[in-house]
Amino acid sequence: MLFLYPNEMPKYINPMIRVVVAKGKTWSFPYLIDKDTFKSGDLEIT
Repeated sequence: MLFLYPNEMPKYINPMIRVVVAKGKTWSFPYLIDKDTFKSGDLEIT
């Protein structure tokens, strides 16, 4: 896929996956769903 990403996408990354962006960091929804509570610094997602 060369539309929005200038290089080849790795096969294990779904280019349409939803993400959360906060304070300049990014996490995928599937990653966060696997966690009961996610903490990064003073950010907490439950």
